[in-house]
Amino acid sequence: MVQGGMKIIKYLLFLFNFCFVIIGAILIGVGVSTKAGWNEKYLAFIQVSDLSTPPNLLIAVGVLIFIIAFLGCCGAVKENHCMMMSYSVLVGLILVLELGAAFAAFALKDDVQSVLTKGLQDSQVSYGVNDTKGVEITKAWNVMQHNLHCCGTTNFTDWKDLIKKNNASLPDIPETCCKVDTPSCSSNIHTNTTWEVAEEVIYVDGCLQKAIDDFAVGTLGIVALVLAGIELLGVICACFLARSIRYSYETV
Repeated sequence: MVQGGMKIIKYLLFLFNFCFVIIGAILIGVGVSTKAGWNEKYLAFIQVSDLSTPPNLLIAVGVLIFIIAFLGCCGAVKENHCMMMSYSVLVGLILVLELGAAFAAFALKDDVQSVLTKGLQDSQVSYGVNDTKGVEITKAWNVMQHNLHCCGTTNFTDWKDLIKKNNASLPDIPETCCKVDTPSCSSNIHTNTTWEVAEEVIYVDGCLQKAIDDFAVGTLGIVALVLAGIELLGVICACFLARSIRYSYETV
């Protein structure tokens, strides 16, 4: 039986396992919501699956944490040395996976920029085209510009000579660029309009940087690192408890 200070470690381990359950839920939630958000907002522009490694890892780690937290609780209750050492090793492996997810997220920052730049620029040429792909891209651009308060890829002049070529009935600048959503709000704004005049009516900044910020891959990395730090404390507690259990058996 564990004695004295090790009882405190035992109860701390219970607390950490409760935290691990919460961490697992957070990781699954962050991973699922991130993938769903990316698919909903950007699937028309890019292959979201090319950038899905960090959220996929977070989901996998979250599921494993749920299972391992149960093992940790059983090991602490039964005061089983083998269980506690297995728990420590498994949480250590999870820690490595989580660090991998964090570094993958940080490494993807440059990839996100290049993939989004190409995707947005390539899709702009289909805006207003009256076919299945054109309708899908037009809708995606309208939603993105409205939600992110932006216009074009780098700025509103990116729409020069694109829309009228595809659909003469549409204005030079999409109405979803307007600051106030009213019919024909962008009809008097053209790609050669001065910035001072244009910014009174429409959002003049492009969507690229705002989309990169919306992807928030850096935030995913920070979340993974913070949670990995909490898990490290759990590993330390488990190792101390396992050592205490083994010592108590050896002295009996």
